[in-house]
Amino acid sequence: MFSRLNDFLQYICLLFISLCLSITVSACSEDEPALQLTPPPSGQTQVLFIGSSYFAYNDLPGIFENLAEAGDKEVFIHQVIPLGTYLDYHSTSSNTISMINSRNWDMVILQGVGRIVAYPEDAQFDLGSVLNSLEQTIHNNSSDTEIMFCMPWAFEDGMLWTVGGTDDYFDMQQRIYDNTLAYPDLVDIVISPVGWAWNTIMLEQPPEHYLFMADWNHPSLHGSYLTACVIYSSVFRESVEGTSFLAGLPENEASHFQSVASSIVMDSLDLWRLNQQD
Repeated sequence: MFSRLNDFLQYICLLFISLCLSITVSACSEDEPALQLTPPPSGQTQVLFIGSSYFAYNDLPGIFENLAEAGDKEVFIHQVIPLGTYLDYHSTSSNTISMINSRNWDMVILQGVGRIVAYPEDAQFDLGSVLNSLEQTIHNNSSDTEIMFCMPWAFEDGMLWTVGGTDDYFDMQQRIYDNTLAYPDLVDIVISPVGWAWNTIMLEQPPEHYLFMADWNHPSLHGSYLTACVIYSSVFRESVEGTSFLAGLPENEASHFQSVASSIVMDSLDLWRLNQQD
């Protein structure tokens, strides 16, 4: 437990430094005009990733882009993923809002955070209200943009590392699952069931830190690749199995992740609300 706490405290220190840098950059750019990105070629699916370090580690948007290209999908990818931030930051950030308004995105993908979704009563903001605010901003820019919320994953050791904590990984992930499923009833979003795919792999009793970094929290390359596979199937509503891009993972592991991701998404399209779009 002490090692886990030490890892976490070191990580918090790094996030604090990153957040200070993010705030400094944001403060310097408040008066900048709205971004005007060069329009992509016709036919490309335009995807904006909004999140923080969970998306930034291992360049999750880049892994998704490579998977899409290997699957013969034409995509245009952009990202707003400053470290140490949450969706409440993005809901009021001039930089994020400017990026949202820079083009008519086909898809905006929002990154969830496990602890906030699992324990909303302990969060410093109401995620439902924040999602509603982001939904209004996104749809005021383009009513055709689909908003996808990525179900987060639990800590590798749940909350057992905290004083008095009793939830292990699976307890915490179940809370995340239950709470995530309620959001589409409140906000016009669909779900990418990332955390539920992680749950499937965790049930296989993989080695320690297989999906996680040594902080028991952020994704390893395995975790980021699995996440990208789930997002691929969620965005395109099709299996990612057989896609040639492996991100440097052994073929048997990458193929297994592709299979799990495809099954989790495609077997329950109604549950994730992925059947409601044309």
